[in-house]
Amino acid sequence: MAALWQSLLPIQHSPQAGALRATLGAGLRVVFHDRDAMSYRPVPTEVVVIRVRHGARDARAVAERGGFEG
Repeated sequence: MAALWQSLLPIQHSPQAGALRATLGAGLRVVFHDRDAMSYRPVPTEVVVIRVRHGARDARAVAERGGFEG
């Protein structure tokens, strides 16, 4: 779990660094660690992690069920 959080450290300093996934949710970005995809949304004062999911899961299906709202 610590390695997962370590992989989020770069976006604290460069929140726009993650790949944009606007088709899944407004302002949504994603970074990867091993097989996990960490979806987040940068806001003015922080980075909000929305969801951590296995990278093999269908992101479109998760979005359709509202899984990236937050």
